Amino acid sequence: MEITDGVTITGMAMVMRPITEPGMYSSGIPLQTNKEWRKTAARVMKIEDMHKRLKAVEKQLEDSE
Repeated sequence: MEITDGVTITGMAMVMRPITEPGMYSSGIPLQTNKEWRKTAARVMKIEDMHKRLKAVEKQLEDSE
């Protein structure tokens, strides 16, 4: 695992991949069963894509009005 200089990782943060950009990284969610946590983690990784898709749908609806 590689973490670049200038990185601060706050409590409860779980580093799962290399960090190549300096900055502060945070995480932390309430205690869950492993099964629930795995589902949550998979969903969190898709939030940015879902946000972009939602914005595109909203724009389509706005344009059709």
